[in-house]
Amino acid sequence: MNRKVLFLVWRYVSFHWGKSTILLASLTLTILMPTCLTRLTRVFEETLRDRAVTSPLLLGVKGSDYDLTMHALYFRSDIQAPFQVRVWHDLLAKNRGLSAPITSHFTAQSQPIVGTSIEYFEARKLRLSQGSMFRHMGQCVLGAKAATKLGVDSGASIMSDPENVFHLAGAYPLKMQVAGILETSRTPDDEAVFVDLKTHWILEGLGHGHEDVDSLDEDNGKILKRTENTVTTSSAIIPYLDINETNQDSFHFHADTETLPISAILIWPKDTKSTALLLGEYNTASNDLHMIKPIDVIESMLRWVFRIKAFLDANFILVGLSIGGMAAMILLLSLRLRNEEFQTFDCLGCSRTLIPRLVLYEWGLFLIAAWILSWMITLAIERLIQQAWLGG
Repeated sequence: MNRKVLFLVWRYVSFHWGKSTILLASLTLTILMPTCLTRLTRVFEETLRDRAVTSPLLLGVKGSDYDLTMHALYFRSDIQAPFQVRVWHDLLAKNRGLSAPITSHFTAQSQPIVGTSIEYFEARKLRLSQGSMFRHMGQCVLGAKAATKLGVDSGASIMSDPENVFHLAGAYPLKMQVAGILETSRTPDDEAVFVDLKTHWILEGLGHGHEDVDSLDEDNGKILKRTENTVTTSSAIIPYLDINETNQDSFHFHADTETLPISAILIWPKDTKSTALLLGEYNTASNDLHMIKPIDVIESMLRWVFRIKAFLDANFILVGLSIGGMAAMILLLSLRLRNEEFQTFDCLGCSRTLIPRLVLYEWGLFLIAAWILSWMITLAIERLIQQAWLGG
């Protein structure tokens, strides 16, 4: 008997397809809003926590802990107050655990270029799918998603984006050779272009390479003045835009490399004692640097997210009650409009329970279909968010 009732329900729904589509869309949206928000909030929370938990300590200049965390962990925010790389070297000498510098101010076709060291790949447990790690200046290692977006394999070359096309005196873009490509890690590392610190300093204009000025003729206009100890050149000498085996020895820095800048240092202490010592050494009033736990910053940020979610949940309850009242009104009006149909069932001698079952099965069908559609849409949105933001 239930099969016959379902057949009648299906015939009614398919005949009144316009009304059925509008009702299904309304129910789907009603279920989708809280379902999608709850699911995406959970995914957002889990992803942020996982990244923060795997990054125990972070050292940077005192300021916005949020900006520092997003810069070092997600390569999203820019840091305007760098510090000297000698701080990292001093940290290595203390042997309190694994550490890696982070500096990121440039992009390659919108993919972040991250200056770091080999220790970063070791600490993050990042493995190569092809090629090798960078061995000298001008080489880079691509995350899996960055390689796909850029459409290159190991051995190819990519160009960094110009810092400012309207600033003619700015640093020149650099052509970099792709040394290797990392395996997919489903983290922000998938979208990054990794280089060594020296390559990033060259991108910043703190170092460059050019033809040997000692061998140039003064008559060609490239030499303005030559003395016993110095050579003054004109703007006709253009720095090399790529670094290769033939010119890499000509690249040099106009400052002590110990004083060149980095943005942050990620630290993986070897034990609890090392963690306590590091926090005590750097978190002093007289120190311009401070050490934070990224998980504490993420927890603080998530508390604000949950407050906003609680407000939206309350709003969804009110909206749901309003839509429920409208649905009840639609149901009552529909029953009245179908009065002749129900009288026909009585004349045919159908059971008195047929009409309640028809209505129950019809709305049950709509609710089940709306829940399935809302869940499918939620999963699709979650996937898009992971691809756009999380690199998954």
